[in-house]
Amino acid sequence: LLGNGGTSSATNFIGTTDVQDFVLKTNAAENMRITSGGLIGIGSNTPSHKLTIQSSTISALRLIGPGSFGSTARLNIGDGNYVYIEEDADDYLTIYGSTRTAIMGGNVGIGTTTPSFKLHVPSGYIGTDYLNTTDNSVASGVTGVMIKAGDNYLRTGTATAIKIFLNGNGNGWIE
Repeated sequence: LLGNGGTSSATNFIGTTDVQDFVLKTNAAENMRITSGGLIGIGSNTPSHKLTIQSSTISALRLIGPGSFGSTARLNIGDGNYVYIEEDADDYLTIYGSTRTAIMGGNVGIGTTTPSFKLHVPSGYIGTDYLNTTDNSVASGVTGVMIKAGDNYLRTGTATAIKIFLNGNGNGWIE
């Protein structure tokens, strides 16, 4: 195929002129379909969205970015760089929303694949202002709120200066 010059997309095109789907095949098997309604199916002969990708044998979609080892691949959503999902060179995933990010429905886990709560962080601290639900240790100079499971208490302040302490029995003090 050498192509052709002087063509008009109104009269020279690949496709159908009636209400029939356009099908691409390789080795006599369908691999891609554009429905008469404009939906595209790759691996699907019944696409349900503008683009439907279906596979039962390999990963359905791979984004390879311009960085080393294909890193910095990004999936932008919308009309700019306001909302996207991106992988960086260290295999970290970034989910970015310029004004807010929400995860709707179900439970969310950080450090667990089986979250039991709306937000389930099984161990560690959340930033420097933290909720600690596993032990009574507070790093020196750290300020925040500690809620300790098991003993049922809430305390605020720093490791050396507790300002409010309430235990599960309703007893406590305020400095």
